[in-house]
Amino acid sequence: MKEKARQPRVGATSGVAGAVRGGVLAGLVVVLLAGAALAYLRLSGERLPFERPREIDRVLVVVALPDENGDVVAQVIAEADVGRGVVSSIDPSTTVTIPGTTYSSLRDAYPFGGGAGVARALASVRAAEPMPWIALGSEALEHVFRSGARLDVRLDEPMSVFDGERLYEFPAGTVSVGAVSDLRAILNGAAYLTAGARTRLLDSVAAEIVLALPAYPGGLGAAIEAGVVESDLTPEEADEAARRMAGLRPE
Repeated sequence: MKEKARQPRVGATSGVAGAVRGGVLAGLVVVLLAGAALAYLRLSGERLPFERPREIDRVLVVVALPDENGDVVAQVIAEADVGRGVVSSIDPSTTVTIPGTTYSSLRDAYPFGGGAGVARALASVRAAEPMPWIALGSEALEHVFRSGARLDVRLDEPMSVFDGERLYEFPAGTVSVGAVSDLRAILNGAAYLTAGARTRLLDSVAAEIVLALPAYPGGLGAAIEAGVVESDLTPEEADEAARRMAGLRPE
């Protein structure tokens, strides 16, 4: 007696095939989403989760405060060269190209891109890669001054600055700055100093700001993580860079 030929289990086979196809599609979706997330992190300048901290030799430090018109611009720009052990000031009035705008001063790159915009604008002038950057605004500086820290800056001549509400007066010599309002007034008054006096003032402010970072209240990395200080450095990279900034000398 002949056995009947076994009929394929169509339902079971199609079910297995469907499951396989579903698994493949799900895998592709995961891969695509992961790729998109990595691409976003790259474009935004954020570090990837699995990347090791970079070896940082130079950091651009930007102090962003309102100018006389109330626009927040890069008032002080410092280059902390931890590899060479020196800190230098970069003239905020340096002529640069800021794409999509008619502005041409390095200070004005800040409103159009924050610290990253300043780093890119400077890099385009130098034909180099943008430096890692740290930007301190009013809130970040308030934390410094509330901790009791002061910035000793140099004025070659007396300065009087009226901000529309208050007259600020500073004597010639070393001025111990302990408030954001005082620092803002001095920086806005710098435009009316002679070229040499202005350069020496910005040099002294740049050095004092950079030397304050190793002792930033609660740690620089934690301030970046909390969003008080802006930077493209990871908290770990920032803490290591700050540690190496201690003892930098003006160039």
